[in-house]
Amino acid sequence: MLGDAAVAVNPSDARFKDLIGKTVVLPLANRRIPVISDHRVESGFGAGAVKVTPAGRSKLRRSRRVPGARKSP
Repeated sequence: MLGDAAVAVNPSDARFKDLIGKTVVLPLANRRIPVISDHRVESGFGAGAVKVTPAGRSKLRRSRRVPGARKSP
């Protein structure tokens, strides 16, 4: 949780439409992270939002220019 770089939501999910492009507070680190949209997030699975970390979901990070994204060697 401390290393989260963004929260991704599906752009067609009405629940999150107003949050895309804004930031939310990561409570444990008291740091702001962006809410980004990506069609690969499944709105009907779980809460419909996915945390994006530097260590995971690399395609999403690189395609959305999320902080912490590194180019693959």
